[in-house]
Amino acid sequence: MSARRFSQLVARLSYPRLLLVFGVLLLPTVLAPYHSDDFFHLLLLSDDQLLERGGDGSLFGLFSFIDADPANREQMIALGVLPWWTTDSFYFRFWRPLAEASHWLDYRLFGLNPMMAHLHSILWFLLLGWVVSLLVRQTLKPPREMLLLIFAIFLLDGQHIATITWIANRNALMAAVFAFACLGWHIRWRQSGDWRFAALAHLSLAIAMLAGEIALSVGAYLFAWAMLLDAKGRARGFVVLLGYAVIVIAYLLLHRALGFGADTSLSFYVSPFTHPIGFLQTALERLPVYIASGFVTAPAGISWAGGESFSGVSFLINTLAWLLLPLIIGLGWIATRRDKTVAFWLWGGLLSIVPVCSALPQDRLTLFMTVGVDVFLGWLIWQCWVNRSAMQPFGQRWLRNTAAILAVMHLIFSPIHLGLGSLFMWFETQRLESHALEFNGEQALEGKTLVVLQMPLGQSSTLLGIRRLHGKTIPDASLQLASDDGRLHVDVISPYRLEVSRDIGFVIGHESSFRLIAESPLAVGEEIALPGFRIRIMSLNSDGYPQRLQLDFDTNLYSGDVLFYSIDAGVLKPVLLPPVGGSLETQGMNLPWDDASRAPTNATADG
Repeated sequence: MSARRFSQLVARLSYPRLLLVFGVLLLPTVLAPYHSDDFFHLLLLSDDQLLERGGDGSLFGLFSFIDADPANREQMIALGVLPWWTTDSFYFRFWRPLAEASHWLDYRLFGLNPMMAHLHSILWFLLLGWVVSLLVRQTLKPPREMLLLIFAIFLLDGQHIATITWIANRNALMAAVFAFACLGWHIRWRQSGDWRFAALAHLSLAIAMLAGEIALSVGAYLFAWAMLLDAKGRARGFVVLLGYAVIVIAYLLLHRALGFGADTSLSFYVSPFTHPIGFLQTALERLPVYIASGFVTAPAGISWAGGESFSGVSFLINTLAWLLLPLIIGLGWIATRRDKTVAFWLWGGLLSIVPVCSALPQDRLTLFMTVGVDVFLGWLIWQCWVNRSAMQPFGQRWLRNTAAILAVMHLIFSPIHLGLGSLFMWFETQRLESHALEFNGEQALEGKTLVVLQMPLGQSSTLLGIRRLHGKTIPDASLQLASDDGRLHVDVISPYRLEVSRDIGFVIGHESSFRLIAESPLAVGEEIALPGFRIRIMSLNSDGYPQRLQLDFDTNLYSGDVLFYSIDAGVLKPVLLPPVGGSLETQGMNLPWDDASRAPTNATADG
């Protein structure tokens, strides 16, 4: 394809056509039900007393997920919202009053209508796209076709799907809108010297911080501008950043004084303020994964989502990310050495990922990075295909091939990622909600103890919230023994006691998000007491992971007051408990299901 033909093709994109494609790709998202933390928000907004919150400065407690109050944490464990192995010091609560207000407004105006809440989030994303396009015009001053190309790459970036679809993640969109508005005002201030723009920039940052702490990432762009493009030089450009630092410090001090903060396992969320060394270690692990995902359109969470069963795959992905990193940085340095404005966008985007390295790699945390990286990619494709003279000394064929690969990735594969991700989120949230409401063999749960042998952690944490909001009965207590990895063996010792062992051990893989054994080990003989039952650690494997558990119940296991379930093809099904002395073992989640159509073929009993 000639440079002229490529320019004509890009020119035909047009903003209305791009928005139409975007709308079609996100149609499943608009029709999707609530997801995960959304149910937690709705319970609190509806004044339901199932989960109590308080003691901090939030409006409704929507982002006070797990607080430091032991009683509240024990309540969440007893209800199955948190797993039994959650460490005593585990808590995280965030101060996002503007995001809280937006969810309150949704609930007051639309009630339990997820479609309107999804549309609300999409409007924030489109507003962000408009702000970014204004910034690109302001800095790069590109021809219309290049601007359309950059806007298309950003709008159709598949990494944005979780940010847009997950209503509870609207805080990131709101924070980004005001943070990049801050960047725009800052640039106008430094170019014109007008202090009114300085006031607007500082005010925008303060508003962005009140929407979500991810707004801190805009500091990378402000720093990159000061080092590369500030009209009054690097030294003076850096000094004026101290005003923004005052706002951030004031926010952090108020954040702490109001009772917000986080203390979790280092595999889940690592605070750079309380665990600086741990943060540096995890940042070195996660930075390559985040950066590589931005260039090759792969989901950032793929490096850990497979769990313990796919640890080899996770290691391979992390290794490939490290191998890609020098290639990406080298390409960026060579391509931008003649254009400091493009260098500003690229390095601002890459550095903006450092603050979010505190959390497990996830697409929803890459929003600030994708802005800078997508601007750079649009510029690079354009230069390689149309303005090749600016990219010497590279050969013509090398430039054409580079442009073709990047164009296919970000104009074909990435929109497919966006569309499939939207469809997946719709299907997954529909499936989780329907299974939680009408799981196989449902009985009246009120007054009962629910024991789930194995279930994905994300599904178990929302089970009771979904049922509560839809007026379904919930148990008095709920226990999840393990996630869906590994094989589980259950022995019935007496009508009040079970012994459970697991081939790979407990508190491993995804489960370590709530307790890292290296930091908070469990000891043989240690007990976790919960309403209706007690868990005792009977043995550990050579790595210190619990291998065998003893469960003592206050109620006779055969009285009908204790119900056993496990997951099968994503559906919770009742499990038939064998007689005393008998046992059952999971084998890829194949259990003796308690229904008339299947006999308990793998349950055995003495005599």
